Amino acid sequence: MTIPKIFKYGIEIVKPWSKEMYDFNDNITSIMRKEIEFSINALEDEGTAKKLAKIINPYGYGDGFDLDAMKQDMLNNAEGFENYWYAQIWEDLINEDFVQPIFDEDGNSYNVIGFESPSEIKKLRELFA
Repeated sequence: MTIPKIFKYGIEIVKPWSKEMYDFNDNITSIMRKEIEFSINALEDEGTAKKLAKIINPYGYGDGFDLDAMKQDMLNNAEGFENYWYAQIWEDLINEDFVQPIFDEDGNSYNVIGFESPSEIKKLRELFA
């Protein structure tokens, strides 16, 4: 029995990644980065900044960091996010109201592709079997 091809957002999910997958991820992460940068720049207090930092940074901020220092550090980190990091944090950012979902024309929320969990791969295989 052959393994069925699987698709997400109309793009075939393959290993190694296809040019189409890389192009999609480049486009979607560009939008994500702008949304994250907007959220960082809109921060008005240290408590909210620390809450956002717990999602986007691999570390938090203790005493001694003022709001401007936290914002600048988070902006520097956001410049270097890898695709897998966007995939991991995007839902948390949405759930904590730091960003709005990015929807396709069918109302599905976009995320980076190629980092699907085994359970999601299984569901996609069942869907496209």
